[in-house]
Amino acid sequence: MHIINTVFGSARGGRWQVLIDYCRWLREAGHRVSVVIGSKAEEPTTELKTTGCEIIRLNNSGFYDPIATIKLWRLLRQLQPDAIISHGGRSTTLFKRAKPRRIPLIAVNHSNNVKRSIGADIYFNISDHIEQLIRSRTSRGLHFRVINCPRELSISLPKTPSSSTHLCFMGQLIPRKGIDILLQALAELATKNIQFNCIIAGTGEQKTELETLRDELSLTDKVRFVGQVNNPIEFLASSDIFCFPTLGEGFPISPIEAFAAGCAVIGTDDPGTAELLEHGRLGLVVPRRNAHAFADAIIQLIQNPEQRFELAQKAQQRYQERYTPEKAKTCFLQALEEGIAQFKQSSGSK
Repeated sequence: MHIINTVFGSARGGRWQVLIDYCRWLREAGHRVSVVIGSKAEEPTTELKTTGCEIIRLNNSGFYDPIATIKLWRLLRQLQPDAIISHGGRSTTLFKRAKPRRIPLIAVNHSNNVKRSIGADIYFNISDHIEQLIRSRTSRGLHFRVINCPRELSISLPKTPSSSTHLCFMGQLIPRKGIDILLQALAELATKNIQFNCIIAGTGEQKTELETLRDELSLTDKVRFVGQVNNPIEFLASSDIFCFPTLGEGFPISPIEAFAAGCAVIGTDDPGTAELLEHGRLGLVVPRRNAHAFADAIIQLIQNPEQRFELAQKAQQRYQERYTPEKAKTCFLQALEEGIAQFKQSSGSK
């Protein structure tokens, strides 16, 4: 088959990783892939180039750019693809307006903001919550569950309890990640003379603001910001507890990486995160924006190292059972084949 794989926007983050994963898996399965991306600031990464896919740049200025829509209309009639996989609201909106009815548009939502995807023919849902959001807006379309996963990771066994506790966070330093809430929780630990250290990895717009907040909370000797890390599994494996105070995710990748690294995980009741952690089974779940509850959860795992070890063991087992790249690849290719077949059957296409 010939598949268009597309996203318009920043060439980084989870959706970009998934786009590249899909390119690689489709090529390994023998399919032709054309990648349609923006034309200026969104240069394809070296990794995308290595997939062997055709890369097509298309300048666009928004959700309803008429010139971009006409260009896509012409491109689709030139390429005659079997399906379009879209990873963002802008690309989904533009392709909906440009595509012939006989070509299925597959929307992959990487966040809980699903409104731009409504009207797609097929939905690849990365969480049960996202599927529920779509179904609450429309009864049209076929639904398939797919798996977002980390890149190939070496397994690091859960650490046996020790006298000192190492905490960490890894992700973008942006408001949605709730790192200010984590710092407030850590300040509460410090006032209670709980012994810990915490390393925060990542880059983003809040870096200076968060470093200032750390200093104001008198955490300078306990919390370090180390920037982007090249080897996530190595970074995570050095910690006991992965702290994920997110305010909103589609279905987060970094806690799954923490599963593989042998960390216990504390997250929030954001639907995608809560679905992943299954409170009390694979991790602990606390209310969003609640520093006191997050502090209590950290203290619980520090004071109960056996529970911490058990959570890490079960989470790592779940990673091996469900979230490896090979399992994600099989799930995606099966959903693609079944989705296109069902679309053709329901629409009368050949």
